[in-house]
Amino acid sequence: MAGFYKWLNSYIFNQTLPFDFTGFVNTDNSIVPVSNIGTFSGPANGTGGWLRGGEFSTALSGELFSDALSGFGVQFSTSYTDSSVAPEGPGSDENLTLPGLSKWVASGTVYFEKSGFTARFGHRYRSSFRGEITSIFAQRTFTRVLADRQSDLQLSYAFPETSSLNGLTALVQINNLTNSAFKTRQDGNFQGGGPSAPLETNTFGRQILAGFTYTF
Repeated sequence: MAGFYKWLNSYIFNQTLPFDFTGFVNTDNSIVPVSNIGTFSGPANGTGGWLRGGEFSTALSGELFSDALSGFGVQFSTSYTDSSVAPEGPGSDENLTLPGLSKWVASGTVYFEKSGFTARFGHRYRSSFRGEITSIFAQRTFTRVLADRQSDLQLSYAFPETSSLNGLTALVQINNLTNSAFKTRQDGNFQGGGPSAPLETNTFGRQILAGFTYTF
C-alpha cells in the first residue's frame, strides 16, 4: 500500500492575447479589416496544480487458506488518482483534472497452476477520464473517454518430463475476450459548456493466439 502527492509548478495552457498585425499582408482583398489589432493564441505556462492518490496491490496463493486450494491464486491491484489544474490559465475560475488520468484503475487475475497445466483469467478496469485529442486545424481539444473494461484468458499445458514430448508447451491466449469497445463523448464540462453527446465508438475485436513453445 502506498500514497503519493505531487505539486505541479506550472501547467501549459492555450493563451489568447491581443496582437498588432501591422505589416502583415492581407491575402483576401474582399475583406477589409477594421483594425490592425486582432487576437493571437499560443501555448503559455500556467499556475500549476497538484496530483495525489494511493495504490494497493496484493498476491495470495490458495495454500495460505487450505491445502485443497493448492495451485489456485489471485493477484489484485488498484489505484486512486485525483488532480487539479486551471486549463484556462491564471485567473480562471475553473479547475479540472489532468488529461489522461482516470480516478480509478484496477486489475485482477485468478489463476491455477499445477501439474503442467496453467489457466489465467485477467480483468482490467479504468474509469472515465478527460482525454486530449487533435481537433480541426490540428488544434488540441478535450473529450470524455468513457470507462473501459477488458478481460483476457490464457490456457497452457507443459508436457511432463516422463513424456516423449518433454519440453513442449501448448498455449492458447484470448485477448479482449468480450470485445470491449472504446467509447468517447462530447462533454459539456470540457467543451465550454456545450451539449453532451456520444462522439465515437470503436471496436477492435478479440484476438486469439495459439501456438507451441519448445525448450531443450
